[in-house]
Amino acid sequence: MVLSFKVKDNSEIGIDSLKFSYGWLGLDITNRIKENAMITVSGLSAENVILPKGDHVITIKLSDTKGQTTEKEIEFTID
Repeated sequence: MVLSFKVKDNSEIGIDSLKFSYGWLGLDITNRIKENAMITVSGLSAENVILPKGDHVITIKLSDTKGQTTEKEIEFTID
Protein backbone atom coordinates (compact mmCIF):
# COMPACT_ATOMS: atom_id res chain seq x y z
CA MET A 1 0.00 0.00 0.00
CA VAL A 2 1.36 3.42 -0.94
CA LEU A 3 -0.15 6.85 -0.22
CA SER A 4 1.32 10.15 -1.39
CA PHE A 5 0.92 13.46 0.46
CA LYS A 6 0.94 16.77 -1.41
CA VAL A 7 0.76 20.26 0.05
CA LYS A 8 -0.06 23.71 -1.27
CA ASP A 9 1.17 27.17 -0.36
CA ASN A 10 4.73 26.14 0.59
CA SER A 11 3.58 24.45 3.79
CA GLU A 12 4.70 21.07 5.12
CA ILE A 13 2.81 18.00 6.26
CA GLY A 14 2.33 17.75 10.02
CA ILE A 15 3.09 14.04 10.44
CA ASP A 16 1.90 14.11 14.06
CA SER A 17 -1.56 15.13 12.84
CA LEU A 18 -1.98 11.97 10.72
CA LYS A 19 -5.03 9.98 11.88
CA PHE A 20 -6.72 6.88 10.49
CA SER A 21 -10.19 5.60 11.31
CA TYR A 22 -11.91 2.43 10.13
CA GLY A 23 -15.49 1.77 9.09
CA TRP A 24 -18.72 3.54 9.83
CA LEU A 25 -17.95 3.45 13.57
CA GLY A 26 -14.76 5.43 12.99
CA LEU A 27 -12.55 3.07 15.01
CA ASP A 28 -9.16 4.70 15.57
CA ILE A 29 -6.52 2.54 13.86
CA THR A 30 -3.81 5.21 13.79
CA ASN A 31 -1.36 3.44 16.10
CA ARG A 32 -1.76 0.12 14.29
CA ILE A 33 -0.90 1.74 10.96
CA LYS A 34 1.95 3.86 12.33
CA GLU A 35 3.53 0.74 13.88
CA ASN A 36 3.49 -1.11 10.56
CA ALA A 37 4.17 1.57 7.94
CA MET A 38 6.99 3.83 6.87
CA ILE A 39 5.71 7.42 7.09
CA THR A 40 7.45 10.52 5.76
CA VAL A 41 6.31 14.04 4.85
CA SER A 42 5.87 12.86 1.26
CA GLY A 43 3.77 9.77 1.97
CA LEU A 44 3.21 6.39 3.53
CA SER A 45 4.17 2.90 2.43
CA ALA A 46 3.33 -0.44 3.98
CA GLU A 47 4.21 -3.93 2.84
CA ASN A 48 2.59 -7.28 3.60
CA VAL A 49 -0.69 -5.70 4.68
CA ILE A 50 -3.20 -8.42 5.51
CA LEU A 51 -6.88 -7.59 5.66
CA PRO A 52 -9.89 -9.90 5.82
CA LYS A 53 -12.04 -10.43 2.75
CA GLY A 54 -14.86 -7.95 2.30
CA ASP A 55 -15.57 -4.25 1.91
CA HIS A 56 -13.44 -1.76 3.82
CA VAL A 57 -13.56 2.01 4.43
CA ILE A 58 -10.62 3.90 5.90
CA THR A 59 -10.73 7.64 6.59
CA ILE A 60 -7.44 9.54 6.60
CA LYS A 61 -7.16 12.94 8.28
CA LEU A 62 -4.06 15.10 7.94
CA SER A 63 -3.05 18.72 8.60
CA ASP A 64 -0.23 20.86 7.30
CA THR A 65 1.98 23.26 9.22
CA LYS A 66 -0.35 26.15 8.38
CA GLY A 67 -3.26 24.41 10.11
CA GLN A 68 -5.11 23.43 6.94
CA THR A 69 -6.76 20.03 7.40
CA THR A 70 -7.99 17.54 4.85
CA GLU A 71 -9.90 14.31 5.17
CA LYS A 72 -10.10 11.54 2.56
CA GLU A 73 -12.22 8.42 2.64
CA ILE A 74 -10.87 5.36 0.83
CA GLU A 75 -13.22 2.50 -0.01
CA PHE A 76 -11.94 -0.86 -1.28
CA THR A 77 -12.82 -4.54 -1.46
CA ILE A 78 -10.61 -7.54 -0.70
CA ASP A 79 -11.63 -10.62 -2.72
